[in-house]
Amino acid sequence: MEISLERIDQRDDPYQLFLDHFKNKETKRKYGKLLLRFLSLIPTKIYKEAGIETTLSCDVAVLAKRFVELANKNPKLVRNIIASYLEEDKKLVDDEKLNPNTVPNHIKPIKALLDSNNIALHWKSLSRMYPRRKVTEDRGYAREELQRMIEASPDITDKLIIQIFSSAGFRLEAWDYLSWKDIILFKDGSGSYKGAALLVYRGDPESYWTFITPEACNTLANYREVWKADIGRYPLANDPLIKTVRFPYVKRLNSKGIRRRIEKIVKKISLRPILKREV
Repeated sequence: MEISLERIDQRDDPYQLFLDHFKNKETKRKYGKLLLRFLSLIPTKIYKEAGIETTLSCDVAVLAKRFVELANKNPKLVRNIIASYLEEDKKLVDDEKLNPNTVPNHIKPIKALLDSNNIALHWKSLSRMYPRRKVTEDRGYAREELQRMIEASPDITDKLIIQIFSSAGFRLEAWDYLSWKDIILFKDGSGSYKGAALLVYRGDPESYWTFITPEACNTLANYREVWKADIGRYPLANDPLIKTVRFPYVKRLNSKGIRRRIEKIVKKISLRPILKREV
């Protein structure tokens, strides 16, 4: 066994330490995006006045390193920057352009960056600046509503999405990773489907098993035949579980596409108004 020199060098990279703070790939992606949004708002003038070398860059790793250096030099200034960022978010909340429940999520990646680089701030005083949380009225779809959605689905792709999503209960972003090898089907002695096990986030430390219904299994079997008719072969183990119908070749229908299809069906049957996307 030998310790990698490359890995040792990575321990000096503030952004790599930030990424190591999270186990889930989707969390890394989401928080990395939020962190870049915050770091991009900091004026270059602040770094120059602190004697920190600056170059024109939109790379999140470069911006993270610069911000950590500033935090080491002047933690009070960094606290004030975060407080100003919070004030701008509160203005968006007041203008009803941002859900107050989202504000803490904008701060979490900043805290993770500083914590992972051993920089302590008085976060309790900053958390007092959060706007009052709003009680959400979101709820899951009832059985009767799901049945209406399935009946209104124009093709088998929509039916399969609704049946798997509602029975397995995973996060929307998981669709970006699911493949055919993640499903294990169960049959009884007569060959009828009894259900299936579904592995969510394969290869991730936070992966887990969930289950889908026999109805979803039957739809999946029919979908597999439609797949063969479209592509000329059955899906392979590493193929995405759901493919887009826009192309004559295999291309994943990602989480954004899944969401659009569901929203279209919900709007079609006037089940509930479409939720506003947050800033």
